[in-house]
Amino acid sequence: MNYVASQYAMAAFSLAGETKRWKEFKIAWDETVSAFDANTLKFFIHPGIAKVEKKKVIEKVVPNELVKNLFFVLIDNRRLDLLDQIGLEYSALLNKMNQTLEVTVYSKMALNETQLNQLKTKLTTEHQRDIKIINVIDSSIIAGYKFEYEGFVIDETVNRQLDNLKQHLKK
Repeated sequence: MNYVASQYAMAAFSLAGETKRWKEFKIAWDETVSAFDANTLKFFIHPGIAKVEKKKVIEKVVPNELVKNLFFVLIDNRRLDLLDQIGLEYSALLNKMNQTLEVTVYSKMALNETQLNQLKTKLTTEHQRDIKIINVIDSSIIAGYKFEYEGFVIDETVNRQLDNLKQHLKK
């Protein structure tokens, strides 16, 4: 958790809440940030480029007023390096408000629809919350799954079992 990024995220969340457009802000934020490649980010972070010039670019390309205004504040405070962290912190606030648990599932191959639904049902029952699953493909996994959510890691992979077996045999 980045304290500074969380402050910006909370401010945006509060302002989006005034018009109950939390989700709209998140979509606009993600679209804007995902459009930034490495060169674009270098432009916005470069200290030799005037803040006014940076704001002119944002004014032209960002249609959402709240996102635009947050970018202006980030430019003024030289905090554009926090874009990804602000998005993560905002997502956490949105998930908390909606009582949604975001679970990252690492697996050897992409989970199919049946597996996703079974996992979602199981986790919904266990946690009594809506579940959002993000499936990350990890080719180093032999078999099984690793789950991450709210700071917890549950490793049910064959890799972990083999590591445990190796440690046990060394004793």
